[in-house]
Amino acid sequence: MLRRLLAMVIPVFMLVGVVVLLVLAMQHFEQGQPAPVQNSEAQPRQPQYTLNTTEWTRFGDDGKPVFHITAQSIDYYPDQSAVLHDLTMDRLNQGDGPWHLSSPQGEMPAHEQRVRLDNPVTVTGQFRDGRELRMTTTELWVDHDKQQIYTDKPVTVIGAGGQHAQAVGMLARMDGENLQLQHDVRVDYVPAAKR
Repeated sequence: MLRRLLAMVIPVFMLVGVVVLLVLAMQHFEQGQPAPVQNSEAQPRQPQYTLNTTEWTRFGDDGKPVFHITAQSIDYYPDQSAVLHDLTMDRLNQGDGPWHLSSPQGEMPAHEQRVRLDNPVTVTGQFRDGRELRMTTTELWVDHDKQQIYTDKPVTVIGAGGQHAQAVGMLARMDGENLQLQHDVRVDYVPAAKR
């Protein structure tokens, strides 16, 4: 009886031993192999949806427009960011702002109340006293919370009557009350002719 029992148990232990050895051998073999090669090229983000030939007006809590954007297309992503293509932006400062902005591309970062316009950015407008200007830069932020438009990039400002300024960085209020050139400012000013 003992022989019969041993005859049945020994093959089972041998089978278990073979399985354990195979598992250990496979683990050892996998550890010695190089990691699979990953595709080094980053996959482009895919929008959740795209809007074409779009007009977008954002309203504040008081029902007045915060901004108005016209864009050839807007790509909206799952993280709530958006990329805007061939855009113009105006009606800042609750519809009364003097600025008209244009850019081939812009981005609204996820969960933020601001929009970045990318190179080349053109700003046209006028101050409350009626003086007109044209400004160009490579990047411009429009920040609703701060009620400002600003950049830390080089900027060129051309005003009516021959005024011309260059600087690095600019800060302007959305209502057009002031515009500050920040650093390395150079101004060429032609005085008005006497009458």
